[in-house]
Amino acid sequence: MEPLPIIVNIDDHENNWRGDDDEKLARRLQAEEDNHLVNVTSSINNSFSNIVTLDDELYAKRLEQEMRDEETARNLQNLELTEPPPGGYVDVIAPPRHGRNRVRSTARKLCNLIVSIVVIFVTVVVILFFATPIFQNAGFGDVVIPDILFGGDDWEGTPDSNDFARWELDPAPNNNGLKLTIQNALTSDWEPYLMVAISDWNGAPALDLHLTKRIAGPDPPCSPVEGIMKVCNNKYGLTGWIGLNEVYFNRRGFITQSIAKMNESYLRNAPAAEKQYVICHEMGHGFGLPHRDENPQNADLGTCLDYSRRPQNNQHPDEVDYENLARLYGEFPNTSVAENKIAEDMKNNVKNSGKKSNNNDGRRVKRSRRKTTQQKDHPIHGRLLQTTQWGAIYEQGNGEDGKIITSILWA
Repeated sequence: MEPLPIIVNIDDHENNWRGDDDEKLARRLQAEEDNHLVNVTSSINNSFSNIVTLDDELYAKRLEQEMRDEETARNLQNLELTEPPPGGYVDVIAPPRHGRNRVRSTARKLCNLIVSIVVIFVTVVVILFFATPIFQNAGFGDVVIPDILFGGDDWEGTPDSNDFARWELDPAPNNNGLKLTIQNALTSDWEPYLMVAISDWNGAPALDLHLTKRIAGPDPPCSPVEGIMKVCNNKYGLTGWIGLNEVYFNRRGFITQSIAKMNESYLRNAPAAEKQYVICHEMGHGFGLPHRDENPQNADLGTCLDYSRRPQNNQHPDEVDYENLARLYGEFPNTSVAENKIAEDMKNNVKNSGKKSNNNDGRRVKRSRRKTTQQKDHPIHGRLLQTTQWGAIYEQGNGEDGKIITSILWA
């Protein structure tokens, strides 16, 4: 038997092969699409997960803040339920900005006001200082610089036992008065003023003064003499003073000698009243007496130991000066009536001669007692103890534990 022929349909076979390839391709594409879908889905899920995680963190923070707020509210509520302190609560309110500006503005105005006052004060002082001599020289009344502008006087000058000094001519004083020699070392034109001054001071029950005549004429240097008060005059120059007194002390603190100087550089053409005032003033210091008043603006005391611009009212000592001398030296038993009569006659003679020689006795002295520029120690007079608008006091050593006190009356 013949074998049957095998008939193979190539087309069918080719079709089957192609069908298998298409099916594989389709499956492969489907698988790739599925994988892509899975990847996309996974990415979306991851993104969503991140979003959810972020929302969870925000929510957690918000929840935590709310819990804190609730806790704070509970604490505040607990504080309100507790009792307040004894003094109560104090509300502290911050000042507004405009308040600070107002404070600054007020401080600035105050500073401006202070500066203005200082400027005005200095201007007035300068004007008065320079204008006073001009007005006085022109004759426009008694223009003076008030003492308050210069701090006033530095010390009171009222009678005080600490300001007094006394002579010791007897080693054992018996408190029955002072006998003292006055040496005349003046020029002849000054002798009448010295005679009146001696008569005035001899009116004190505590004094017994004896005048000696000069032997070799005036003594301009006015050298001191032991146990004597010497009175001199000369043109001592523009020293700034019209009168000067030096008192010499021993080591025990008692007066041993004294000199009184009148400066003709200023007093040559001065009224007779002023000359009498100056010589009486300087001799009073020589007896150990201090000033009675150092403010020339006060009412006149009627004593030559009073600072004054009206010397015609203060040419002689007064009863208070006599009492102060009695406190220092005691009193003599009797006072001669004849001596008092002679003293009154001498006063009248000098007063009349002064009116003939100078017609300014009834007017105030035009010379300005200005604040001295010497506010330090003096090369001649020594250490400065005190200075005022009208005078100064200096101290210097003199031998073993001795000293010299110089009192100056400014021109």
